Amino acid sequence: MVWVLIFTATFALSQGYLPVDAVVNAVFWGITIFILMRFGLFCLMVLFTTYAVLIYFVNSIQLSHWYAAPTILGVLFVLALAVYGFRVSLAGRPIFSGAALDD
Repeated sequence: MVWVLIFTATFALSQGYLPVDAVVNAVFWGITIFILMRFGLFCLMVLFTTYAVLIYFVNSIQLSHWYAAPTILGVLFVLALAVYGFRVSLAGRPIFSGAALDD
């Protein structure tokens, strides 16, 4: 809780936020600290990387345009992270087991 207050106060004082912005910033830092403490640093880095890819890459629905390549690359990158996380979470077990079919 102290970290959330420190980060919120630091950003509020340095940026001149409105009270609503301070509340949103406190919620953001609270979620960030919760993810760091509950799931770890790697999960937090994946969160920030996915956020940056989805926000800062050029996003286009029209895949025939010349600037659609970053959109495809960003989506493939996020998809690769999701597939890798799914495979690691299984810890070598098969995706579908025959135990469910034996009933």
